[in-house]
Parts: sequence; C-alpha cells; structure tokens
Amino acid sequence: LFQFRVGDGWEKVLPAGLRPERRAGHVAVLDHPTNSLYISFGLTEGPSLLSDTWKLNLESFKWSCVHGTHSTCAAAAIAPPFGPGNVAFSGGMASGMYKFIFGGVASLACVEKAAGVVMLPRATNDMWALSLQSHKWSKILPSVSTNVPTARAFSQIATPGQQGGAKQLAVLIGGASFLCFDLATPCKVPQPLNDIWTADVAPKETSATDKMAEFDGKNDIIAINLPDWCADVESLSVFWMDAWLYPLNRGYSKAILFDAYQVNAGVRSSTLRWYMEGRSDGNVYVSLILNPGNAQVLVKEWGPLQHNFLGFWHHVTVTIRFARIFTTTSSSPAVTIPQAFLFVDGVSVMSSNEGKDFLNIDLAGSLVLKSGLSSIVVGGADPDIPAIGYEHFQGGMDDIRVWWPSCPQSDDPSKCNPYAFLYPKLASGEREPAAGIQDTEVTMSQVCKPVKDAMFLRTLTAQQSNGLLAYYDFDDPVNRGIIIDKATEWGSPAACMGEDRVSQTCPGCTDTCAFGNCREFDVECIVNYVDNQDAIDDIYSQSGTCLCRNVDNCPTTTKNCQCPGELHRTCSKCLLAMYVNPANQTALCISIEGAPLADELNPNMYPDCRDPGLVGTPTNAFVTSITDVFCPADAYCQSWTCSCYDPLADSGVYRSGSTVDQIEGTGTCDETCADEAEQVYSGSGTKGNPPVTIYPCCDQIAMCSDWNLTSGLCVGTSFIPCRGDSCGPQEHATINCGITSCCSAFVEPPAKQEDKGPDTSDDAGDAAISCTVTYNQAGTISLSCEMSQTTDGSTSYSASFGGA
Repeated sequence: LFQFRVGDGWEKVLPAGLRPERRAGHVAVLDHPTNSLYISFGLTEGPSLLSDTWKLNLESFKWSCVHGTHSTCAAAAIAPPFGPGNVAFSGGMASGMYKFIFGGVASLACVEKAAGVVMLPRATNDMWALSLQSHKWSKILPSVSTNVPTARAFSQIATPGQQGGAKQLAVLIGGASFLCFDLATPCKVPQPLNDIWTADVAPKETSATDKMAEFDGKNDIIAINLPDWCADVESLSVFWMDAWLYPLNRGYSKAILFDAYQVNAGVRSSTLRWYMEGRSDGNVYVSLILNPGNAQVLVKEWGPLQHNFLGFWHHVTVTIRFARIFTTTSSSPAVTIPQAFLFVDGVSVMSSNEGKDFLNIDLAGSLVLKSGLSSIVVGGADPDIPAIGYEHFQGGMDDIRVWWPSCPQSDDPSKCNPYAFLYPKLASGEREPAAGIQDTEVTMSQVCKPVKDAMFLRTLTAQQSNGLLAYYDFDDPVNRGIIIDKATEWGSPAACMGEDRVSQTCPGCTDTCAFGNCREFDVECIVNYVDNQDAIDDIYSQSGTCLCRNVDNCPTTTKNCQCPGELHRTCSKCLLAMYVNPANQTALCISIEGAPLADELNPNMYPDCRDPGLVGTPTNAFVTSITDVFCPADAYCQSWTCSCYDPLADSGVYRSGSTVDQIEGTGTCDETCADEAEQVYSGSGTKGNPPVTIYPCCDQIAMCSDWNLTSGLCVGTSFIPCRGDSCGPQEHATINCGITSCCSAFVEPPAKQEDKGPDTSDDAGDAAISCTVTYNQAGTISLSCEMSQTTDGSTSYSASFGGA
C-alpha cells in the first residue's frame, strides 16, 4: 500500500492490524464523505478468485473487513445470486452512495486441449451495486434486457454525474473478451474491445405520475409560508410534520430536514431545526434544537437510526406538544416543549442516552417560545439567514404534510395535560407520569394517530384531513417555483376574542387547566395571584418542580417535594394504627379524631380504631400507633417532612439533628440523638424473645418493611417491637404486635355480633387436623388427611389423593 503526496512523491504505508491478502485485478473506489477506500475481489495466489471487501480508513490507515471469511469480518462474503461472488478484473466506480462493478473474470476452469491442459477464464456481464452505508449488494437489472454490454473484463467505468436526461450517468469503455478462447484455433490472450456504453444508474422511477421533489444537497429548498394566525403564540398547541424521505446525505455532516422560523420584534430567525447527522461510528442521528446559533438548546437527539435509513424510502414524522406557561413580561402566555417525538416508518425512535438528557432539561427555563411560527423551510435554511455548519438535504421527498390541530386527538393519554408523560416526579428522582406512560414509551398511535392513518393515503377525506394545514405531493406541474398545496380548506382554530382567546380548552378538558386560569396550575402565575400556600404546594408537587430550600417551609401536604441535601422525604403524621385482639391477631385501623374518614380518602377501606366490635373483648386488646416514618401507604399520610432517616433504604439516623443552608439549598445531618442513652430495638424476633439489635435512633420503632395492605387480620409469631411511647404500658415494647416483615397470612376480622348473654354451651373440645404424605417407589405421592371435631374423635372427616 502506497500513498502519493504532491511535492513529496510516493511513500509506503504500513497499516496497523489486519490487512487484505495480496491480490491483483481488484476494484478500488474512494468514498469521499467518509474519507475511506473500498477494495473488493481480485486474483490471489494459486491462482484463485476472491470475493471479499475491505475498507481502509484514510485518517487512521486501519483496515476493516466488510465481507469475507476472516473471523473479524462484519459479514460473510455473499455468493450469487445474492452477491457478485468470486470475481477479478471488473470495472468499477463510485457514484452517490453506491459502489458499482461491471463484468470481470468469474471463473478459472481447467480444460484439456490438443496442446494439453489449459486454463480457460470465463467472464460475466453482471452489474452490481454495493451500498456504502448498509454494505448490502444489489444486482442492477437493465430496463431492456438486450441493451447490455457483452461479457468482459478489464473495462473502465467513469461517472460524469448528471448529463442531459440522465440523473446519474455511467460510461463504460472497452475491456477484453474471452470468447476467442473457445474457437477451434483458440487465442492466447483476451481480445480488446473498443465499444462504449452508457447507463443511468439512478434508482428507477416506480411511477410516471407519482412524482417527488429532488434535492441536490447544494441549494434546493422548499419554503412554506404559514398563515398569519400561526405567528401568535396562543396558536401553539400541537404540531405534526411528516414526509416520505429518500436521504442520500453521507459522511460526517449535519443536513437540515425542516427549519421553522418566527418573527420577534421584526427580526426573523430560525426557532426549531430538525437535522440529520452522520457520525464517525457509521450511524445516523436526528436532532431537534431550539434557537439555532450561539444560544441554541438541544431539545432531543434520536438514534442511532436503522442502518438502511440512507438510500431507501422511509416515512418520517416529527411531533411537538406545546404547553403554556406564565411570563411576567407579557399578558400573553409563553410556551414550553414538554413533548417532542420522532417516528420512522410508524415506529418510535429512542432518544439518545435512553431519553435521560431530555428529562434533565429545565423546561420553563430553557425551552421557551414567546411567539408562534411564521414559515417552515424544507431541505435547508432560509438563504437570507445563514446556517453555518449545516448542509442542505440531498435526496428525495414526497407527500410533505404540515398538521396544526388545535387540540390533541381525543384518545391521546396526555390530551388535557401536556406534562402527562413526564410528571409527577418523585423526590427519589423517579417519575410516575400521570398518563402511566414514560416519555420513552410513547407510540405514534397515542400522540399522532391521524398521521399514521394517512401514511399510505394520497387522497384524504375531510375527516382524515382535520388539522392538516399544508400538503404537497409534487404531482402537478410547478409554475415559477410555486408548488400547489393540496390541503383542504382549514382556516385556523376556533375564533377567540379578548381574554378568552388564551383560555380555550379542548373538549373533555376542564377550564381550570386553560391559560386564562393559569393561577390554578402555573407556578409563576400562582405566585402573582394566589396567597394560599397549600394551593401553591400542590401545584409545585404536580409540576415536578418542588425543590425545598429548607425544612421549615417545605410543603407538608404533599410527598412529591425534594428535600435539601442529604435529607429524605418522610411521613410525619400517619392515620393508621395497629390493633391486636385476644388471639394475638393483628391488623390495621384508622386512628383519627372527629368524624370518620371519608371513603374516598380510605382506598383500602380500613375500619375505624374506635369501633367497639373491632378487637373483640377489649380485656387484653390494645391499639397502638404506627411510627409515622413507616406509614404503610402514602394515601394515609396526613403530613410530610424532611428527615435524616430514609425508611426505604434503612439508612441515616432517625430524629437526628440537621443543618440546612437555605441559600444553597443543601442539608447535612449531624447523626446524633436527642437522648443518646435511648436505645431502640430493630430486626425480627419471636414471641417472648425480642430482637437484640440496637438501632441507631432516638426512639423505639415499630417497623414493617413489607406491608401487605389487604384488609383483615394478620397472624404471626415473629415480630418487630412497637414504639415505647405509643404502645401503652412500657412492657408493651416487647410484646408481640403481630406485624412482621412478611405479614401475609390474613383472616377476616371478627364480625360484629349482638350480645346475647353468656355462652352456656359445652366446650366443643379441641379441633385437630393431621395429614400424612407418602412417597412411593413407583414415583407417586399420596396425601391423606383426617380432621376430628369432638373430644373423643367420634365424628371425623377424611380425604386423600395420590398420583404421579
């Protein structure tokens, strides 16, 4: 391997690592976009023909095997009829994103002649194309089978590009024929040819009437001017755009797909830009950025896309859902972007880093638009506004559609809540979206089903085109650069006047979520309108932005607030208590003063602890409060606080002192107890044998780490002690409370019965049940059980079964 430098001459290159075996008659082509050299086929020692393909990175000078027999090859060499097979001395060229070969020596047969055994080469006239993106071979079939050059080798092929009516012209010149080897007086060398052949190697059109827009990758664009009402920020609700794409951009560059513009203070600028980018890892990604330029923000990046994305037709859909937010500088709302999705061929494309980058964006601070959109440019940037560092789209597009529905589809899980795939966000950092669907799990049918339904339709009914703002199919003649818009008449969202124009809601959604009532849901708006701290707390927690800077002022009515620093969110008042009946059976009840708890606030329908029939004869029964931090269910926690102890991880020091820096929003725990002499038991034990572990806390804790919230009674022998200050007499601190870490054996609580006086009946005696299990040598198991109900066993019941 040699390289030639102008001014320095030839220099031998010694690539590191593996390299192709020595050969002659191979085809070498340069792939400019990736700065790579591809070699295929050839003749090696033996002699024998080769069928492999190798790629040389001209920056690192390292070889990699594309097709071949070596263990490091990305794929095996492909034999006919799915690939060229073994061949040498073919003509070759690179054009667009393909490497083309024609003809060549396809076999070396040994034939006995009068002069002895001679080698008889056989040539072929097959033409193949290798996709330099997907590395897949495709056979080129001429439109007229008779217009094919004869079999040959040693030919040369040139590609002058677009010439006359040919979009991708290829010119084949000469070569040599081996036909004379079969004559009675055979020739000794191949016979030269002097014919010239031409072919248009651009993909063949599939329809004479279904046309497309072709982009040359240099300066071709389509500009879509939007109606005036689209420039109003109040019009931003749902935006969909879809098209069929045949992308040909290759290499390590950024090519603009769609560029949306807005006008602010008379200045026009790019606001939303979707672009595709090829990277050194060989993959293609699509990104959406807000306000391209020095202050741009990456909204989302999707990829890598499937390997056949380039050079093939794909349906591409981009969607945005806007959410209105309050701004102190204008009576009109601003909007943020809580939803942005990319779908290719109807399937959601995963955003990079598993979608985590988008979740970390400050929506209200970083993704803000204060005006609507004025125009959309397809295939590049507006010529009057340079896009430094970006290229134009190269390839084809068809059926470009812009959708601007005033409301999401009726079955969109986020119809009435744009944040439904993101919030609420728990203090732990995990998200439990209101829609029950994570942002990375959203499907096309859930957020833009009308687009999916119209993917393969060329003509849409009035119902199918509801919300369709612009539609270009390119089938009609273009007059002075004007493309006919095929969208049906759809003027704008419903007309609104005065303040009501920003409080418009979608059917089935409550008015309180409209911008006109922003003080009901927007944090910044609330601060300007509402003095009710509880209302502010609820909104903060639901929006996922409740970050407490101290403990004293942290909202107490909701869990979904993040505590400062090392502190953890814990329950500070639990409405549940444990009751134990004379049979040492334990269950949960509601401990509350005043009126009983309403049913809608008692999802598990626990009984009231004040119910006299709850624990049977109260002689030996007692009700004990549950330590608040271990409240079994959030629904029964009446207030929340920040603590140095994390009950879920069983870490930290319960009731430890803490220090909070309100300015920095940080908190640290001193890990000391108010009364260091106080000891707390932890762990599980048995009745009469309490656990011996000393817990590093300042109070005795009744801890249950695995509550079973089924209503009823729990029967168990192992236990965890109750709090000493809430179990009644101090001796109850070591009495079995009946709540265990694996409390799962439940019976129904005692039924309420009227008092009919003392029971004078005779003792029925002890109930007994016994079972015998027998395993036989024949491989069967038998189970026999007997139950006696009287003291003398005169009345008994038995059952047995057996089998394999």
